[in-house]
Amino acid sequence: MDRQFHINSPSVMGEDIDGEVVIMNLATGHYFSTQETGRLIWLWIAQRDGTALILRRLAARFEAPADVLAAALEAFITRLLAFQLIVEGAPDSAQAEIAVVAAPERLAFAPPELAVYTDMQDMLLLDPMDDVDEVGWPSAAPRRPAGPEGPNRMVAG
Repeated sequence: MDRQFHINSPSVMGEDIDGEVVIMNLATGHYFSTQETGRLIWLWIAQRDGTALILRRLAARFEAPADVLAAALEAFITRLLAFQLIVEGAPDSAQAEIAVVAAPERLAFAPPELAVYTDMQDMLLLDPMDDVDEVGWPSAAPRRPAGPEGPNRMVAG
């Protein structure tokens, strides 16, 4: 069965940096990273490719039995769902059929991995950017006019 997923935005953001995808879940304060096979799957999910197309792409790129690829994809998607990084959506019926061409030399398959980091959770959840007014952040304290006491003295009022 073809299933389609998409990034759980705006709570989740991912960035591909030099072959590694760094993902932040702003709702939980966790961040993640994935490389190689996991990176490819994340990028294909971000394109809203369905699982059938992702499996075809994995089979064209890696030397592994179809059932091994399917099990690895399902396990990775289950993990992404568990951390609320992606959500399932109905397949896009308007999505065109995409031809997948096998690589001249297929690579050995390594199951996708997702590294989870919780060490910055408190800092990521402590986001003063959400608590701003129309002035923005950071905003300077209002200036008090200099009076006879001078600019640095507190004036009761």
